[in-house]
Amino acid sequence: MLLDVEKACIDSEREISTVDVVGWARSFGKKAVRRPLPTLRDVRIVKHLRAAHAKIPRTSVPEPSRSHLAHVLRDCVERAEMNLRAALRPQIESALVAVGLVPQSVPERVAAKKLVDELIDHIVLRGFLSLGQLRDAISRSHLKLEDLSGPRELARGDAVLELDDRLATALDGVYRRGEIYLRLLQRGSSIAFGTPAGRFLTRYAVLPVGTAFVGLEGAQHIVGPFTELVLHREEPILFTPTSFAVASVVVFALLHSALARRVALAALRFVGDVLSAVLFRAPRWIFTRPIVRAIARSAPMLFASRYLLKPLVLTALLWGLARLVHVRLDPRLVPIAGVAAFVAWNVALNTKIGARIEEAVTDSVVSQWRALRRHVLPGLWALIGDVFRSLIEQVERAIYAVDAFLLFRRGDKRVAVALKGVVGVVWFFASYLVRVYVNLLIEPQVNPIKHFPVVTVAAKIMLPMAPTLIRGMRHALARIFGRVVARTMSAPTVFLLPGFFGFLVWELKENWKLYRANRKPLLSPVSIGHHGETMAALLKPGFHSGTIPKTYAKLRRATWKGKRSALAHRESLHHIEEAIRRFVERELITLLEESPRWTAHVDVRHIEIASNRVRIELSCPALSNECAKIAFEEQSGWLIGGIAQSGFIDKLSDEQRIVLENGLAGFYKLAAVDLVREQIAACLGTARARRAAYDVSEEGLVVWPGDDYETEIVYRLDQHLERRALLVPKTRGVARSEREAARPIEASRIFFAHEEIAWAAWVASWGELAEGKTRRLLASAPLLPPRDARDE
Repeated sequence: MLLDVEKACIDSEREISTVDVVGWARSFGKKAVRRPLPTLRDVRIVKHLRAAHAKIPRTSVPEPSRSHLAHVLRDCVERAEMNLRAALRPQIESALVAVGLVPQSVPERVAAKKLVDELIDHIVLRGFLSLGQLRDAISRSHLKLEDLSGPRELARGDAVLELDDRLATALDGVYRRGEIYLRLLQRGSSIAFGTPAGRFLTRYAVLPVGTAFVGLEGAQHIVGPFTELVLHREEPILFTPTSFAVASVVVFALLHSALARRVALAALRFVGDVLSAVLFRAPRWIFTRPIVRAIARSAPMLFASRYLLKPLVLTALLWGLARLVHVRLDPRLVPIAGVAAFVAWNVALNTKIGARIEEAVTDSVVSQWRALRRHVLPGLWALIGDVFRSLIEQVERAIYAVDAFLLFRRGDKRVAVALKGVVGVVWFFASYLVRVYVNLLIEPQVNPIKHFPVVTVAAKIMLPMAPTLIRGMRHALARIFGRVVARTMSAPTVFLLPGFFGFLVWELKENWKLYRANRKPLLSPVSIGHHGETMAALLKPGFHSGTIPKTYAKLRRATWKGKRSALAHRESLHHIEEAIRRFVERELITLLEESPRWTAHVDVRHIEIASNRVRIELSCPALSNECAKIAFEEQSGWLIGGIAQSGFIDKLSDEQRIVLENGLAGFYKLAAVDLVREQIAACLGTARARRAAYDVSEEGLVVWPGDDYETEIVYRLDQHLERRALLVPKTRGVARSEREAARPIEASRIFFAHEEIAWAAWVASWGELAEGKTRRLLASAPLLPPRDARDE
């Protein structure tokens, strides 16, 4: 830890430089061979201080000195980051303006500031920035590129490539100019995605035909092995001219017809309902009938189930397992082994120990299945993506570490400088080759998300051509590197070559989102911090979500056991608080301050997080000394938002309330809010019902209309409810004469998740505010509490 602090001090006192022979040659002598890197010095100071701060939990410093040391170093890190952000922000902002990425509306001005902050976040967290991260940040942002203006812009490169060149100069040593394959891909995709003709061909020809081809070939790889290995039948041929034409038409309709999408979704739901009715609801209905229950609970049935049915089922499973692993017995011993297994299962199940084991196994299977269905499967996709992203990042970090080792500082010997310059030339080509193989060939091959079906289909097509490709590559490489290198590289490269098509598809997917014409039509949730989770994912426990409750669980265990890792978990919670603070500042406060109708300054006073709740305390001293609190709570798998404390909101004018409510609507949408408490209260009807107690449970929305809690009304909340669906109440408990609270409610009035905020409407609403027109963005119930509401 002290060594990291010492490195930060040394970097702050001594100039960092590089000897870049390759850069000098590529610029035809315009760049100096030896160049100072002032921006990199600030980046390395932050990097060393963050590394020192991360090592504190593993030190032997006793408490409370260790916590005090962590607090002091955290302040140092924050000051160093503040200095770095102040140095980087004007350079990145000027580069964006120079290439034409200029915001044209209030939401785009907010997006521009957020884009700059996210790029700086990446530099602070990882120490470097490249064309790939720049492209991904712009594709996620609401600040988009205009279409190509003509052949001249195509020749010199679009705004992303121009920005790549400018940042490579302005942030020398921190920003790494894009590799040739990324720049060529960006230049080619700009024709297909950044021109009206290219988008027309892509949408109406390439996507339908390509998706149909890859889909049919991918389905062939699934159906073929299944029919041969399981059904023991000849593999059917799915790809025919007729099936290809039909699939292309179907994909075309799904892409360009809302009616076709609704029909397809309805058909899938119908099939799902039929399967659910046949496999689950019908058997459950049958087994819940009184006569069936009486028969099942009768003594003969219990005897048969315990001593005949369960042992027979387990014996059959054991026999199937033996057949699967090719266990062969003498035919004369098979009946004896079956009877022995049947008797053994009887003895195991019908003793006290066996009964307890059976109960424990049953409970474990049921709980694991629920966890698999609710938590594991939804998070598996994100987990795979994050694992491979982290692996790529580790490769980049290793390359960056070697680059940092080859730097030199003022006072180094000339021999060391010359040696590092020579090694740097060799390392430039070696690192380039590593990036090409890892990013283009290896990672798409081993990543299952990218591999199927694109890489699978490409491998099937290229496999017959492999010998010819190997011979051609071996002959070409032998002229340059010699026979040994050619033979070593040719065969692995050809067999990894299908991975390039997986890389191509995923890169083009991100390139498509760069342009204004290809923007998503609706606001959608965004990630918070480097965890890559939305607000809902931060709070909902899952296989690859629920960072907040998981961190609290680790903190409780570490504190209970007295481990030093408790400090690390507390620091993790602090990082989560900072990520949420930045989310609020960038998505809500910046939006309010960009509006000319909002004159008061709002600040984030405090972030309070618990295992299933996040409370954001906002202060506005110009209006009131009381703070307003926005709460996000996870209840039974739903994210519920609301105003926990009105504070200065009660002091707002009618115009300011509309501005704040419109901002909250977009803020809730970006946070992936499912339900809003103010809307629930309004949907429950009369003033009396509005004061009714309610809760969100596994059953749904549970309402107690009376003060005696003797009547309970349950509205089932289904994840797949349509917008126009009705929530039919179910009344339990003492019957009431007043039935107003038990009327059906439209799902669109309860679910904020069903609210669709179009980007065009979002921009227009803030434009109207600038013109003096104030109107609510949402037509549904308000998101703010009434003025006369009092905090509980």
